[in-house]
Amino acid sequence: MTIRPFTPDDYVAVVTLRNAANPRRPVSVAVLQEMDAVESAGPSAVWTRLVAEDPAGVVAGYAESGHFAGMAEGRFSVYATVRRDCRGRGIGSRLLEEAERWALAHGAREELTARMRSDDPESFAWAKRRGYVLDLDRMEAVLDLAAWDATRFAGHVDSVRAGGFLLTTTEQPSEADLQGMYAVEAATAPDIPDFEGQVITWAEWSAEFLQGDAPRVIALVLDGPRVVGWSVLSLPRVEGAGGHTNFTGVLREYRGRGLALALKLLTIESALAHGVPFLTTTNDLENRAMLAVNAKLGYRNLPGPRRIKKAL
Repeated sequence: MTIRPFTPDDYVAVVTLRNAANPRRPVSVAVLQEMDAVESAGPSAVWTRLVAEDPAGVVAGYAESGHFAGMAEGRFSVYATVRRDCRGRGIGSRLLEEAERWALAHGAREELTARMRSDDPESFAWAKRRGYVLDLDRMEAVLDLAAWDATRFAGHVDSVRAGGFLLTTTEQPSEADLQGMYAVEAATAPDIPDFEGQVITWAEWSAEFLQGDAPRVIALVLDGPRVVGWSVLSLPRVEGAGGHTNFTGVLREYRGRGLALALKLLTIESALAHGVPFLTTTNDLENRAMLAVNAKLGYRNLPGPRRIKKAL
C-alpha cells in the first residue's frame, strides 16, 4: 500500500468509502466537493486528506486531519476508514499514524479528536488500542414524514405568533437576519455539550454559512427586529436521502415559551412541501430539553455519532 495525498481523481473512491461508513447520510461527489469548498473557506481552517492505494491503483482507505473554525487552539480532528475487505492488514494504522503526524506538524498540541458511529464497537476497540478514549456520545433520531400527523400540534405555531413573535421561513435570509442568526448561535453554542471550546467568529461563520448552494430552509422567530431563535433544514441532494436539521437554538431568556417546538414544526412543514421522505437530527445525550422536543414530535432514536479523543 502507498499512502499519498488526496487528488480530485479520488473523489469517487472516497465518496464510496464515506457512504459505506455512514449510510444514513450519504453524499455524492458534487456534495463532497462543495463541503470541501466550505471547509476551505474558513479563515482558520487547515486540513488535509490522504488515501491508501494498492499497487493496482485501487483506493482501499482514506484519512483526514485538520483544525476547523470553532475548535480550541491546539486541538485537531482526525479520521480514518478502510474498505471492509481490506481490513486487518495494517492499512488503517498507517493512515491514522500519517494523519496524526500531519496534525502534530501543523499545530496540534492539546488533543486529537475523532468521530465514529456508536454502534461500531469494533472500530471503538481499534481506536482504544491506539490511545483514544470516549469523550461524548450523541443521539441520532429519525422522523418518518409519511406517518406525520400535524393535527397533534394544531394551533401551536399560531399561539406563539399570538404571543407577539414573528415566525417565518426563508431560503435567503437578509443581512440583518444573518447577523441575528450568528448572535443566537454564538450565545447558545457553549450550552451544547459537543461544544469544541471556542465561539466561531462572524467572519468564519458567514464564510461557512454563505459558501456553496446547498438547498436549505431557515426557520426564524423574531421578537420585533431581533432574531431570538432559528433552525435550519438541509434538504437532500442525493436520491433516497432525507432532510437533516443541522441547528435549532433559542436565546436563553426566551426559552420555555414553545419557540423551539414552533421552529421544528416550521421545518417539518417545509420538508413536507419539498417532498422529503424523512428527517434526521443529532443531539447530545445531555441535551434533555431538545431530546424532549424531538420525542414529542415523534422522532425515533437511533445510535448516533461518538466523539473520542487522545491527549497529546
